[in-house]
Amino acid sequence: MDYNKTINLPKTDFPMRAGLPAREPGMLAKWEEMDLYGEMLKKNEGKPRFSLHDGPPFSNGNIHMGTAMNKALKDFIVRMYAMRGRYTPYVPGWDNHGMPIESAIIKQNKLNRKKMSVPEFRTACHNYAHLFMLAGAFRRMAELHPHLHPQLQVVPYPQLYRLLQEEAVDAVLGFKGITGGKAPGTYRELRRIGVICICQEENPLSERESVSLEELTKEKLVLTDPSTCPAVIARLQGQLMGERPRSDFHFCESLEAAAVLVQAGFGIAIVPDWGIPPFLPLARIPIVGADPLSFGVYYKTLEGNAPLRSFIRLMREDAAAQ
Repeated sequence: MDYNKTINLPKTDFPMRAGLPAREPGMLAKWEEMDLYGEMLKKNEGKPRFSLHDGPPFSNGNIHMGTAMNKALKDFIVRMYAMRGRYTPYVPGWDNHGMPIESAIIKQNKLNRKKMSVPEFRTACHNYAHLFMLAGAFRRMAELHPHLHPQLQVVPYPQLYRLLQEEAVDAVLGFKGITGGKAPGTYRELRRIGVICICQEENPLSERESVSLEELTKEKLVLTDPSTCPAVIARLQGQLMGERPRSDFHFCESLEAAAVLVQAGFGIAIVPDWGIPPFLPLARIPIVGADPLSFGVYYKTLEGNAPLRSFIRLMREDAAAQ
């Protein structure tokens, strides 16, 4: 006997089983096709703005179920203000606050915090706080929120050029021609480094052996701060920007942050062929006609410092051998 026929049930178009894991991709695709978020912003465009800067994820791990209440409450707040007629663009952030990262680095690397100086421990925490774990989350958020303009910030451990000036460190490695100011001391080149374009492996550019600057003029750009990158990179970025709209650009303060946004699909970036981890799934394409960069060491003096003199010599020999 079919007991369904003995029960008075409403007739609906949706299935009895929710099947959310299987249905969610289709729902997201439909909302994206409708540009639901964009339509909501257009409705209140020009009205008083309400911004709630979102975070986590945290720097010591990906988003997990423990953040669900946090995300839901923030969503309630933003929706409430949108319903009140406020312009409510979504502003994601990267929240690195206090003890979680310190605890994680102590457990993972089995560090004895009491035997480390503050600068040593701070450097260990900075090295652990990889931005690259965020690329997947940002790619997903880009699908959900096409108007997303992330801003990632890396605060490197403390102002090395100032420490060099104060002779708290013997030497600083870096590029020549950083436009943010003249570094103290003497500069000696260690190697010449090419300029490349990095992009997603799915980008048609990834199949090219080389690319010219003119061929990049229609690509969306991930830009690094001109005051913290070599002058050659800053000049190439300026040429690519031209008079294009602000929506074509995403600004970062570091190469690490730029690599994250490129991996997440926000555009291409012009970077030195140096410092981008090889394990990242990014295409690296040389730029035709770009002047190579000078990478070297800044120091105050070599007098009475045999280890530093040996270090510079070995670095130059290593560069020549490659």
